[in-house]
Amino acid sequence: MAKELTVQGTQLVVHTVGFDVDERSRRQLTCIAQVTGGTYSDAPDGKTLERILPRVSATALRTYEPAGTPITGTPAWTNAPVVDPGQHLDTLGGHETRYYALDVPEGGTAHFSGTVSFPLVHGVSRTQDFNTLQLRVYGEGGKDCHVFESEQAGLSSDGVALTVARTLDGKDGSCRGGGRYYFALTWDRVSTGVPERLPVELLALVEPPVADPGPDTVLPPVTPVEPSGTRETTGGGSFNVAATLPGSGRYTDTLQRGEYVFYRVKLDWGQGLAYRVHFGQAGGTGVDNVSNIATTLYNPYRAEIGSDTTVFTGTPHTLPTGRDAVATVPVRYHNRDADDSSVRGQAVAGWYYLAVKMGATAAAGDDVPVPVTLDVTVGGQREDGPSYAGAATAPAPAAPALTAIAGEPATWPIWVGVGAAAVVVLAGVVILLARRRA
Repeated sequence: MAKELTVQGTQLVVHTVGFDVDERSRRQLTCIAQVTGGTYSDAPDGKTLERILPRVSATALRTYEPAGTPITGTPAWTNAPVVDPGQHLDTLGGHETRYYALDVPEGGTAHFSGTVSFPLVHGVSRTQDFNTLQLRVYGEGGKDCHVFESEQAGLSSDGVALTVARTLDGKDGSCRGGGRYYFALTWDRVSTGVPERLPVELLALVEPPVADPGPDTVLPPVTPVEPSGTRETTGGGSFNVAATLPGSGRYTDTLQRGEYVFYRVKLDWGQGLAYRVHFGQAGGTGVDNVSNIATTLYNPYRAEIGSDTTVFTGTPHTLPTGRDAVATVPVRYHNRDADDSSVRGQAVAGWYYLAVKMGATAAAGDDVPVPVTLDVTVGGQREDGPSYAGAATAPAPAAPALTAIAGEPATWPIWVGVGAAAVVVLAGVVILLARRRA
């Protein structure tokens, strides 16, 4: 039945758990999971079941759920809503521009970003699978500050998240000093197969004037160290529910084809990080198993620091390719004055986000889950950060929730008992828990 549903094009993922099952049942449950792109987990006893069921459930719900305080941008700067520091949620249409206002204190700094997550869409031509977000800044009276940022996402149909970000310190472009600034966010290039409108998360961080910025030396990037010990983790489906990695170490996860998952690491002033992502053996190595893998590192206001991508055929591969790690320098306030644009984004302490993409296969076939290992090094010595003239305001992490997005109804878990088995329906995903009959 699982094979027939898949052949008919039914978008159904089934994660199976064998609770004290015999070998025949184990083979059946493994087959169901593999055919639908889910995972099979073996639980010989109750203690094991208790440990793995939350992980399987979290994986089943791993889709991007936009979050934030509702806000509605306007087509012109003249009546743009004022964005308070924190995270907000709006919608954005293809080729549409929306304006938002943000007050920047004299001598202070503002960080602003917009994030759009694209849904997983099958059958989109690779040559038409591009989306672009653009960000422009205007000052008092709608004056063009000549500040422009543009970010593009290829293979958007794999379900990627696209972020564009900008920092303003009153010295950029043709605008000077504090005051009210206007951010114009545009979904410029639109790929085929995506909805006409999508949710957009807006993130604003405002730093007051600094009294003592601290050391002005930019330190070398963190060098990766071979981790000791291994811990299981389950990446989240968005920035808002990213899995916390408590520090240096080796972390293991399992990604489905077409997943884009997030992890986060807390960096204090003086600390930096380096990491690698290892994709393990997953099925065969034929044409049917080809997909795209990628990793991206973001700072606390979601500006991209570094990334790497390549083609995955099912054989083990490590990102980044050709270098030791994706790495930051230790975080210092004065990094924002560095010549290197990526280093300038490493000037705020807080949560840094590691995103890992496991693209959908190019064709229906050997579409099996992929074991993933993250080797993380947190280096550098904690040090006193800058002294501010007032308290810095930072966005609080959004609480994970099942909410209605873009006018669609929320999806709630449904638990159904079936004889010696239990079926858990979670947001269009099925977890099948089977137990051996007495």
